[in-house]
Amino acid sequence: MTDRIKDTWRTLLVCSLLAAFTLAAFWPARHFAFLNWDDLTYVSKNDHVRSGLTWSGFLWSFTHSYSSNWHPLAWLSHMLDCQLYGLNPSGHHLTSLLLHSVNAGLLFVALKRLTGALWRSALVAALFALHPLHVESVAWIAERKDVLSAFFFMLTLWAYARYTEGEGEKSEARNPKAEGNPKPEIRRPKPEGAARAAVPGSAFDVGCSMFDVRVPSPIFYLLSLLFFALGLMSKPMLVTLPFVLLLLDYWPLGRMQNEECRMKNAKATGTSTLRSARENGRHASRFTFHVSPPSLLPLVLEKLPFFALSAASCVVTFLAQKKGGAVTPLEMLPLDTRLANAVVAYVQYLAKSFWPVNLSPIYLHPDKWGAWLVTGAAVVLVLLTAVVWRGRHRFPYALMGWLWFVGMLVPVIGIVQVGSQAFADRYTYLPLLGIMIALVWLGAEFVGKGIVAVLLSLALLATLAWRTREQLPTWKDTGTLFGHALALDPTNVQALYGVGANLVDTGRLDEGKRFLEEAIRLRPAYPEALGALAGTFDSQGNYAEAIRFYQAALKAQPNHEGALNNLAWLLASCPDAAFRNGPEAVRLATRACELTDYGKPLLVGTLAAAQAEAGDFPAAIATAERAAAIATSLHLDDVAARNRELIQLYRQGQPFHEKREATADGHR
Repeated sequence: MTDRIKDTWRTLLVCSLLAAFTLAAFWPARHFAFLNWDDLTYVSKNDHVRSGLTWSGFLWSFTHSYSSNWHPLAWLSHMLDCQLYGLNPSGHHLTSLLLHSVNAGLLFVALKRLTGALWRSALVAALFALHPLHVESVAWIAERKDVLSAFFFMLTLWAYARYTEGEGEKSEARNPKAEGNPKPEIRRPKPEGAARAAVPGSAFDVGCSMFDVRVPSPIFYLLSLLFFALGLMSKPMLVTLPFVLLLLDYWPLGRMQNEECRMKNAKATGTSTLRSARENGRHASRFTFHVSPPSLLPLVLEKLPFFALSAASCVVTFLAQKKGGAVTPLEMLPLDTRLANAVVAYVQYLAKSFWPVNLSPIYLHPDKWGAWLVTGAAVVLVLLTAVVWRGRHRFPYALMGWLWFVGMLVPVIGIVQVGSQAFADRYTYLPLLGIMIALVWLGAEFVGKGIVAVLLSLALLATLAWRTREQLPTWKDTGTLFGHALALDPTNVQALYGVGANLVDTGRLDEGKRFLEEAIRLRPAYPEALGALAGTFDSQGNYAEAIRFYQAALKAQPNHEGALNNLAWLLASCPDAAFRNGPEAVRLATRACELTDYGKPLLVGTLAAAQAEAGDFPAAIATAERAAAIATSLHLDDVAARNRELIQLYRQGQPFHEKREATADGHR
């Protein structure tokens, strides 16, 4: 009992230290603003989210794909923040920071339970907490889905560790001779967090089989399945988690070993089980790790419910991203180009993990990498894979960690290209754990536990914390973020657009236009830049140019919601009658509403104005009433009041026309 109490206090101490250092490192993020880069779409301009927790918002989050994604729990977390903090970005940042801190503590608890190694697990958790590659996931409000899905990922690992504990105890109690014991051993209290026994098992009771299948502790198995489902509803990148569980079965759980291998380990260590050996301080790398097909198949069967959830999530995600136009077709980006980018991306992630400098929010896809670069990257990957495979018996954690890293990146490595990025720092949030685990255990193997190991660990953590504090300020506001990306790459068209749009939003129209024009020069069919440039002409009263650039944006992306709406509003309410066109405005506004399932009151209000300009006042009145009702349901009282004012105008048989120049973003 005394050992258990000491272990509990050590665990609490480590978790407290992890939380304190994580909060200290990331605390400046609390004072950052919303970014005009998905933060508006996800929170501050999202009518469903900024209204807080409502029944209609709850239904919307589960029944609609939005921003090319289906992750209802991420939406609900943003709604809760709006309920608690309103549109004060400090509160939203605080939630992300707290989640990251909790994730570090949960990672430590789960790893300690899986391996029985307290300080190595603590070091991995500290590396995870302080690595600068994770700044993007923590400091970017729109990436709440990263830290939230990781929260459920860590809980899944913990529940799975508890499940295998119960399974191992049942297996040993039923068949003590299988571990080389002539008679059942006396059960003694096991220290909290000790590693699991190396026994085969499955969640299914298959009788009269050649496989030694056991009935496990069902509660923790079901809990792990539940946490996994919640994680997928936070961010679908967790689809590879079933493979991670199989890797944990290999190491540190040792559940893939056959009977002969387990008996050899028991004889070599003088203990009856791997659990006993680990409790007595013998390192897992001194055991022989072999994968036995008869013990592997039940473990795969055990994961079938997890694989089923992964498959369902893949289908839903692909459909949502395809509907949102985020999936790049093969005609635009051939398969060989995607594979080349994937190879380079893996090496880039490794390089930035070990040397985290020149980190950018935007690494644009170059469309084609140099042949020598791709070849060199492929050689590096093959050599690393060969090395960890050759050393798999002596250093099983190295193979496990490498496959964790490679496998978890598969959904975002670019084979299915979503967006314009070649790779992104945020994608390393969970995959990098595999490399961290492998390196920490490898370091413990060669450096040991003395003062040298302590000093090296502290120096490494201090360096990472320093780099994190250096990287954080680049995320404080939109101008700083895109300015940083542009400084790293002056030809980065997305950064040019970001800087230009931010200047326009702050009233510096002429400066902003220059950046937008440069972005369009480098990428003529860039709908966001074309739409932003159209907005500058609109706000300056140059309606002919505004219409031309809105049309160019729609030619590049026919379903661009913003361009459809803003052009429709201009054609319906332009102060200059020469540019008004009611029927065309109705067509454009109708398309914008269809794309959003008539769920945005601002867009529905634009359709009402277009119908009034076209002379269909009964339809305009009905549509404006619909816009007001939607706004009321979303607690957008100002939008509802504005539509009711327009209803009175339409009832008098008059359309609405701007009396002054529009603002930079159209009619808003």
